[in-house]
Amino acid sequence: MAFVSSTPLLLVSLKPYWRIVLTIAIAAMLLSWVVGRFFAARALQPIEEVSSSLEALAGGDYTQRRFIMKGGDEVASLTRAYNDAAASVAEAMDDRRRAEERMRQFAADASHELRTPLTVIGGYIDVLRRGAIEEPTIAKQILSTMSLEKEHMRSLIDRLMRLARLDSEAVPRIENIDVGEFLRGQCEAARRLDDRRVIDYSIQGVKTIDADRSELGEAIWNIVENALKYAPDAAIHLAALSNNGHTIIRVRDEGPGMSESERVHAFERFYRGDERGEIAGTGLGLAIAKRAVERAGGDIAIDSAPGHGTEVTITL
Repeated sequence: MAFVSSTPLLLVSLKPYWRIVLTIAIAAMLLSWVVGRFFAARALQPIEEVSSSLEALAGGDYTQRRFIMKGGDEVASLTRAYNDAAASVAEAMDDRRRAEERMRQFAADASHELRTPLTVIGGYIDVLRRGAIEEPTIAKQILSTMSLEKEHMRSLIDRLMRLARLDSEAVPRIENIDVGEFLRGQCEAARRLDDRRVIDYSIQGVKTIDADRSELGEAIWNIVENALKYAPDAAIHLAALSNNGHTIIRVRDEGPGMSESERVHAFERFYRGDERGEIAGTGLGLAIAKRAVERAGGDIAIDSAPGHGTEVTITL
C-alpha cells in the first residue's frame, strides 16, 4: 500500500501550528519594539538633555548644567564636550557681568567725584558774572581757586583713566625687570619731589622679577606718593626680598600712621580717610596700586597704626 503526499492536506493539518508560530512572531516583534524603545530612550536621554540645555543657552539661560556619564562611548564624549563648553560660556558670562558691574560703578564714582569741582567752578563763574570780576582782589582769589579746582579735576580724570585701563581686559606686558634698577628709579623720582627727607631702598635675595614694568611701577609710585603726602618729612624705605619662592616688595614710612578704620578702607576707591580732607588728593592712589598688583597675579596688604608709620606689602 502506498501513500501519496497531498500539499493542501498538509497545509490544513499544520494550520494550528501556523497560528501558534504567527502569534509567537507577533508577540516577539511587539516585545522587541517595546524593549528597543526602552533602551533607546535610556541611551538617548543624555543627548536629549544636552540638546535641551543647548536650547536654553541659545535662549539666554547661562546657568551651568553638568551631566555625568560613565563609560567611554560616544555619548559620554559628547557629554564631556558639552560640560566643557557650558563651563566656558558660564565663565565668560560671569566675566562679562563683573566687567559691566565695574564699569557701572566706575561711571557712578566718576560722575560723583567730578561733580564737586565742576559745581565749584560753575559757582565762581556765576559770581564773576554778577560783578565780582570788577573787583581785582576778589577776582584774583576766585581765579586762583578755580585754577586749583581745575588741577584737581585734571588729576582726577588722569587717575580715572588709569583705573579704566587697569580694569580693561588688556593682557599685561610681562618682562624681566632688574629689581635694583627699578627701586632706584622709584627712589630718585621721589627725591626729586622732596630732597629733604630720607628715601632709600634695600634688596635681599632677589635680582629680577617678571611683571609689567609700567603697571608695577604705577603701583609702587602710588604707594610712595601717598607716603610723600601723608607722612610729611618722614623717612621712606623701599625693600625687595625673596620669601618661599615669592618676591616681596615693601614700602614703609615713619609717618603718623593710620587709624584702624582708615587701614581697613585704604584700598577702596575715592576713600580718603577722616583726617585727610585738607591734603590734595583723589582717593584713588591705593586703589590703582591694588588693581595693578591684582593684574600681576599678586597680593597687596597694608599694616599701620597711629604713631607707628605705614607699611604696604606687595607679594608677587
